[in-house]
Amino acid sequence: AGWDLTDLVIDDPDGGSSVDLASKTATIDLDAGEAIAVKFTNQKEQEVCTLELSKTALNTTVTRGEDIYYVIKLCNNCTGVVYRNVTLWDVLPAGVELVSVYPQPTSSTPTTLTWFFGEFGTGCFEVEIVVRVPIVDINYDMEQGVQGEGFVNVHNDYDTHQGPESVKNCAYAKADYVATISFCATTGIVDPGTELKRRESGSGTYESDEVTAMRTENKSIHTAASLSAVYRPTTFNLPSGRSITYGSKWTDKSKAINTITGATMNEEYTHATSIDRDRSVDIDDNGTTMKTEVTFEGSGHIGVLKKEEPDSHPKVTPAYEATEDYVGRFNVTETADEYGSGVRSNKSVTGYGYTAVDKRVSDSQRTYESGTGSYESDEIIDTSVNYIAKDINLVHGPTSYDYTPDVTVSQDMKWNEGMWSKSGKLMGGELLAGNRSCPVRPVQTYDCNKSIPAVSYIGERYSSLDYLKKETEAIGLNEMNTNASFSGMAQYKVKATDTNRTGKIDNEELYVGQYGITRKVRLGGVSKYDRPHITVTKEGNLTEDHMAEYVIYIENDGTTTLSPVNIRDMLPPGTEYITSSMRPSSLTDGEVSWSVPALGVGSSLEIELELNITEFAPDDIVNRVQVCGMDGTECISAAAYSAIESGALPCCPPEVFVDKMARLDASDPTLVHYAIMVKNNANSTIVATVTDRMPTGLTLLGASPEPNSLGGLLLQWVLLDIQPGEVRSIEYDARANTDGNYVNSVQVDATSVDGRGYKTAEAAAQVQVSTTAIAPRTTRYGGWQPPNWNMTSPDEGITIELSPDEDIVEG
Repeated sequence: AGWDLTDLVIDDPDGGSSVDLASKTATIDLDAGEAIAVKFTNQKEQEVCTLELSKTALNTTVTRGEDIYYVIKLCNNCTGVVYRNVTLWDVLPAGVELVSVYPQPTSSTPTTLTWFFGEFGTGCFEVEIVVRVPIVDINYDMEQGVQGEGFVNVHNDYDTHQGPESVKNCAYAKADYVATISFCATTGIVDPGTELKRRESGSGTYESDEVTAMRTENKSIHTAASLSAVYRPTTFNLPSGRSITYGSKWTDKSKAINTITGATMNEEYTHATSIDRDRSVDIDDNGTTMKTEVTFEGSGHIGVLKKEEPDSHPKVTPAYEATEDYVGRFNVTETADEYGSGVRSNKSVTGYGYTAVDKRVSDSQRTYESGTGSYESDEIIDTSVNYIAKDINLVHGPTSYDYTPDVTVSQDMKWNEGMWSKSGKLMGGELLAGNRSCPVRPVQTYDCNKSIPAVSYIGERYSSLDYLKKETEAIGLNEMNTNASFSGMAQYKVKATDTNRTGKIDNEELYVGQYGITRKVRLGGVSKYDRPHITVTKEGNLTEDHMAEYVIYIENDGTTTLSPVNIRDMLPPGTEYITSSMRPSSLTDGEVSWSVPALGVGSSLEIELELNITEFAPDDIVNRVQVCGMDGTECISAAAYSAIESGALPCCPPEVFVDKMARLDASDPTLVHYAIMVKNNANSTIVATVTDRMPTGLTLLGASPEPNSLGGLLLQWVLLDIQPGEVRSIEYDARANTDGNYVNSVQVDATSVDGRGYKTAEAAAQVQVSTTAIAPRTTRYGGWQPPNWNMTSPDEGITIELSPDEDIVEG
């Protein structure tokens, strides 16, 4: 490469060879005993030297409002060559704003930047350009009311997505005796949006009212519409004595698409002789809500889809998928709400005809029913806690419907109904919990070489039903309660495998005939507490974008299901709510609250919360959360807080005082009564963690209030809002198992809610027990115990404070 063949000569005595210099080939005729000489000349090619232009976009993708950075480089790599009258120019794409350019151009227009060089010698010239795809806010509001008789065809589409999909920016250069050269760079524009599509058509009487608003700022679309339509063929007279007759039954369709959250909600009624409907749809960048109340005679369909992630592949199991199909006459009242990572659904349906309903929560839960006849169903689903409650009444009967004057469909299907919950994998009716080589991925992440997680399946299925009246409640994945009466076939299954396959449950029951059945199934390990209890923890961190991200973790670690469970988060001063993984039940400037219908034993809930840190926020951000789970009429409560420290020295540590007292019970001298008092001497509200460590040899009998956490001898309370001057008291009782001197200490870690500082305070109490008739023991000498000569107690009149670890340990 780089050489050129300029001459080729063949010395062939008999002239049988030939040369084609144009194609640089030779044909040699070499006879036996003949010698042929070939001579060729190569000349090194001269390098072609010209201007070189390049343009690079430093951002491959941006969102609206973000800057795009470009670098243009024009180079002359020809040594000793000078180009004259060189012009470099950049054409800005339509729809962008110029933010900055360096160096400044020789001349410019709103769309073109130009640099001119009289002479351009060896070297490079570099330009940095910053442009921005602006945020364009579009506001649209519409109110409309229509009433009349005839033919209707409505086609409305709303879309908050704004183009273009990409921005292409090109640079150009030219010089004397040099043709124009160019180089382009493309950057993708990421702008997921929301869509709402509406279709209405049909013939007959028609009445409609609609209010719609669209805002591209937060990708929101709101519509509230009512429709009353009754089918009747109508005729419209045309000029010249002609006429046109419409005989279309009514169609009403609505489809909400939220590409930001990965959700789609679809509601449609077709071939309807009557529709009486009120519907509202709200879509924004946080979620989608659809509420409908409709009475119709025709074919109806409601569908809800929530992807696992907004960009999940279609083959990935959705987080929630629901379909409802009805043919006949039905009354439907339903709300579907998706927000963050969860979906809530609440429906009430009555009617007669064909019904097919199938709803799935990921691959963990399913509820379904299908058949013909009388249908009544009330259902609640909350995917955040895997909760499904269904009250259903089915009676079999034949049905038929006239879709058109020429098409009638008759159906006679006995009812099928079922519900199941599972954790882990199920294949061929067998549970798979993985094994040491992990061929099956567990539901949770575990080390394959350590433990195999427990898996379970609870399910019930009814088929060939003449009637079914049933109430079922699935609380999490490990509890299902049913009260049913039916005529047909019922199958019940319970399967479970313990951690590492140390235990197994395999229960299957089949009933055919007429039965009334009440079942309560709960799978789970041993509760951490022997009473109703709930635990909450909260972790937070600051991001580089001045955001605070929190994770609230709630676990029912007691002995009974709590229903409902209400969560209240007290926002730090100077912060603003942005979003959370669940839709709040209420939201104010200072608080955000959530509520879930139930939390079963061993079940947990995780809520992600994101706050904006404004310029008015203190250096230290203190966020508090309180949880109340109802056990009948009693509130089982827990609290937690997160204090994110800025690292700066606190200006005003809160003044907190703690005192602790211990006394023996007058009638039972082995019973010790403890009292802890915490006083806020500061002039602002504080939160405090009270940590008490009982000496070994004591057994906790009870406490008021209940500890937030209890680990062995460590008791911990969280006091969320101690007002200035307020005193909080904690009392608990303990039983001494051995004689001895018990020294008990408590530590209070207090933090100002307004973020001005923190303080630690300590106190201790001592009590002498001598009536258990069991000699004290110590851990200071390993397993050896000294003679019972009272050598582990200090002499009278001498004060020696021993740490709890060094004091009496066990009896």
